[in-house]
Amino acid sequence: MHRLAVVVALGAAGCEAFGTGSDRFEQVFLSLEHLPVVEIELDRRAEMALRAHPRTYVWGEVGIDGDWVAAEVRLKGNGSFEPFDDKPSFKIKFDGDWYGYDRLILNNYSTDPSQVHERLATEAFHMMRLPAARAGYADVRVNGVSKGVYGALEDVDQDLLRRWFPREDGSLYEMSDGDFEAGLLDGLEHEEGPRVPALLRHIAEDLAAGEAVGFELAEQHFDADAFLAFWATTAVVAQTDAFPYSVPGDDVYLYLDPDTEQFHFIPHGLDEAFLPRGRTIGRTTGLLARRCLTNAECRFAFEQQVDRVFRVLQEQGFEARANELVRHARNWRTDRQRAVMERHDQTLKNWLTLRRATLDEELP
Repeated sequence: MHRLAVVVALGAAGCEAFGTGSDRFEQVFLSLEHLPVVEIELDRRAEMALRAHPRTYVWGEVGIDGDWVAAEVRLKGNGSFEPFDDKPSFKIKFDGDWYGYDRLILNNYSTDPSQVHERLATEAFHMMRLPAARAGYADVRVNGVSKGVYGALEDVDQDLLRRWFPREDGSLYEMSDGDFEAGLLDGLEHEEGPRVPALLRHIAEDLAAGEAVGFELAEQHFDADAFLAFWATTAVVAQTDAFPYSVPGDDVYLYLDPDTEQFHFIPHGLDEAFLPRGRTIGRTTGLLARRCLTNAECRFAFEQQVDRVFRVLQEQGFEARANELVRHARNWRTDRQRAVMERHDQTLKNWLTLRRATLDEELP
């Protein structure tokens, strides 16, 4: 087995993900001083189509702080899905682009009444120098009707890959109720770049060899350091409704770097982070993680990564950032949301201390 380093190096473009202020997405959606307005204008026929077939794109116009562009719009979400006349989540594809961006995702916060989880978890991955789609805020209006505050997210696509990797033309797969097992490979949905079904089958065959041997065989197909850092960060922010804690896995993209021919893991759907759900590290169901835990060297390296995540987040001011986001979110919450979230806000502010105690029990 290759030596597993404790430190994950920055990718060639990874440092750019923190932004310089010149990126339009950052300027509009990431500022806490201004809540941008996203207006979606649809004609009557498009409205009716979204009521009948919510996941089929319709044409409309989208205005972002008064900057209008033609776009295709559809509803999105599984557990968070709400119909058109309620507070739906949206996926938007711009006609051409909006300042270099092809798509925009608007999440309705139905699974995150705090309005903080997704953004804070995303920033935790960035503090660890790991790729994750940036998350901001927007005031969304549909045909002049206010729908409230939404999470505004960039999509996991070539724009994101370009910032984090030397090349963006590799294979991109979304893990949607899938895993690296023969019966679950169909849940790895191809998004962009070359299709690599033979490689996915090969990985499944390697992992099927069982226990520690399976991990050693499969390790050549992954950036092991990056995987352990991704997994450790997932554990610390308690993103337990996603791979590798929830399988068939979801809320993860896989990117095959064409230079190294190794897969990297990219989280998304982080609105359900900070909800442990009673799941412990040892109860992970993802096959790759299970094989690692049976390999003494890999398990030790993973435990070292967990320690590193706590250290880095502390150094990067995670708890101060949590306090800042909670303070701003309180201004946007309804009275009912404020009452419900008061205790949770306090937990979030002390998250590293509370989570450290929990994980110390799980990883003696």
